[in-house]
Amino acid sequence: MNPNSSFRLEYSEPNWPEVEHSLQEGNTERMLWFAFICVALFAIISLSTRTWERFQTSPMVISMDRNKLVWNTSFPSLTVCPHKRTDELKVEDYMDNHPKTFQTDQDRDDFRVFIERLARLTYENIETLPRNKTFGIPSSKYLDLLYELKWNFEPEMSSGAAVQMYIYETLTEFGICHSVNSLVARYNSYDYWKRNDWNILDHGDRVTVHPLDGEIYAQIINLSTAYDVYFHGAGDIPNISKQRYTFPETDYTTVELIALEIYTAEEARAFTTKQRKCRYQYEADEILTSPIYSFGLCLAECRMFFALKVCGCVPHFYRNRSLNE
Repeated sequence: MNPNSSFRLEYSEPNWPEVEHSLQEGNTERMLWFAFICVALFAIISLSTRTWERFQTSPMVISMDRNKLVWNTSFPSLTVCPHKRTDELKVEDYMDNHPKTFQTDQDRDDFRVFIERLARLTYENIETLPRNKTFGIPSSKYLDLLYELKWNFEPEMSSGAAVQMYIYETLTEFGICHSVNSLVARYNSYDYWKRNDWNILDHGDRVTVHPLDGEIYAQIINLSTAYDVYFHGAGDIPNISKQRYTFPETDYTTVELIALEIYTAEEARAFTTKQRKCRYQYEADEILTSPIYSFGLCLAECRMFFALKVCGCVPHFYRNRSLNE
């Protein structure tokens, strides 16, 4: 046998234990690299997701600063709710015009109690409304009945502001009230609801106050009954969770207010409502009872849906879209 060829044959034969060991080391290395890559991908995806969610929910840093060039402050609004709600003569005429419903003196007395409690109905006394003595009047007609029998409360107002301020009758969670210098009150008026109107209303120029203007007053006169007063911003409504002030009929009361207005920078309009966590007045796409948005309107609508969930009914002082559709 040729020794060279024998050497080649012996040299070319593989060493199987060494090959197997080499393959095992290669598989382990691949598994480690695969694990590292998976961990890296998970970290990248997790960090990217958290960064995106943070951008969608908290992209802004909120800071408060007094602009030295802006000194005009919006004049605050107030809502006056009279204690006297119904006209006794109108109530008597109503009962006289429905003799079949009010056949006895007891029926007439019960109706006086019913209409008075209905006119004063709020969340604080809603349990006092008689349930079995409604005289065949459906709840969908309660608001119409109250306006038919309401007492004519017509306060007058004068002010020292350069822009004229108006007083509007409005529906609130406290009943029929009157709001001064309000940009929201007309959207909750009885006539606006009855017309099934959803248009944006023109309220004229905003009433503002400058420090160099001195003291600016708004005087309400012809208040012929005791009343409650609620102070709030011009772009909002009175809130049942805020403090109210009660004044007797014969008192002359002076209230001094120090107003501080906080407004959002114009650049915030570029963000979504979810990002800036606030809404402008025209962003009312989720409000079902008004064409505009305000924080108070949103809270009132939440209470309305809660009442619907708990008792299966909607109080008459809320706008009921189902009656107009």
